[in-house]
Amino acid sequence: MALNIPQQSHFFYKRNWSPTADGILIKVLIQKKKELNWHGEIIPEIVIEQATKAIEMGINLCFTSEEINERLVFLESRYRCFKEVVKTPGTFWDFPSNIVDATDSVWKTIFTKNKLASAYYHKGEPIFNELACLFGENDVKLEKTTTVIILSETVDNVHVAEPAISHIQCSSEEVNSPMVEAKPNLRRKLFVDANYVDDEGSTTEKDNEADKECQEKNMEMKTQKKGTLRQQLESPQPYASPGGSSCASNSPYIWRR
Repeated sequence: MALNIPQQSHFFYKRNWSPTADGILIKVLIQKKKELNWHGEIIPEIVIEQATKAIEMGINLCFTSEEINERLVFLESRYRCFKEVVKTPGTFWDFPSNIVDATDSVWKTIFTKNKLASAYYHKGEPIFNELACLFGENDVKLEKTTTVIILSETVDNVHVAEPAISHIQCSSEEVNSPMVEAKPNLRRKLFVDANYVDDEGSTTEKDNEADKECQEKNMEMKTQKKGTLRQQLESPQPYASPGGSSCASNSPYIWRR
């Protein structure tokens, strides 16, 4: 159950002070601090006068120098108080949403230390960065925790295993020839046809010695065959006539009249 705590404006703005008046005052102080480069908590009187005139011109409200100084003391107390709140164990400041997350028991512990801390129960400090520019000159800036990785300067030797290589025995007398792809067996033609052209399409000169030799052998065989046939035809037949023209003389039978 949430605690019954008033809103932030209840603690921050009283009498004529408002977020607009605070904004003008802080803007003038930051600008003059960069120009004059003063250090410490004491603000030069000339800067207070310029801030008073700027508020009067901006929102038509006139504040005395004492009121400006009192407001600056209150703004610094807000800055210090909020830093103590977010440092308390058990609290978490979500910067994007500007909300301080904590359990009610933690908040009660914070309230006992500083009554102004009740202003941050619903919302964080609205102008924390601006207040840090004015009052946090010697403070450590609040930032999110960052993980730091420390790299070692030492170098460890990593052993890399060498690949295993099988060494060739050079003393071996056996020599293995490289594998040769087997080619199909070639067949030679014993008898060459006279009309067959075995190198058709070749651009080289044809060698006809083998063809001529075969042709001569064929002609010789044909001549021998012709001579044998002729001899058979010309050889005398039994009972043949010497003249070869008489048919009666070749007949084995005797004519009868």
